[in-house]
Amino acid sequence: MPKKILVAYATKCGSTGEVAEAVGDELRKAGLEVEVRRAKEVKDISAYQAVVLGSPARMGKLISEGVNFAHRFRAQLGQVTTAYFLSSLIMTKDTPENRQTASDYLAPLAQVREPVSLGLFAGKVDHTKMEIPFRWIFARQQGSEMADADYRDWDRIRAWAREIAPLLARG
Repeated sequence: MPKKILVAYATKCGSTGEVAEAVGDELRKAGLEVEVRRAKEVKDISAYQAVVLGSPARMGKLISEGVNFAHRFRAQLGQVTTAYFLSSLIMTKDTPENRQTASDYLAPLAQVREPVSLGLFAGKVDHTKMEIPFRWIFARQQGSEMADADYRDWDRIRAWAREIAPLLARG
């Protein structure tokens, strides 16, 4: 019987959900039974043998939806294999310093449950999906990192999912 895996994600504009779907697809290809769900919609995780939790970082920290999920299910996460991923503009340049900064963003989750793996991915900027104050500010940032652009490396995201599949399957 395949292991049942939850890929839960926090999002503000939808791009982290797209990353979660890609992770879920790769895990399914590895023979795992996977559900991909928005973190704030998950009511119970007792049916899962492993959890992958993803969140974007904004202004130097994870958005509250992902952190709230980890705290809400703290006791249960302590009993299952867990991996975390992050989508953040800090990773548009993959340097040791940026990897450390991105890893530090995930510290609130690691304090709840030490993960078997961290996926650190660049994000996407689509100002049309942002809240109005951010939309107005970022729409004027053409030519900068905050200009509309998709920095996500789908090959890297899928490779990470393939890498964690056996770790999640072992439980």
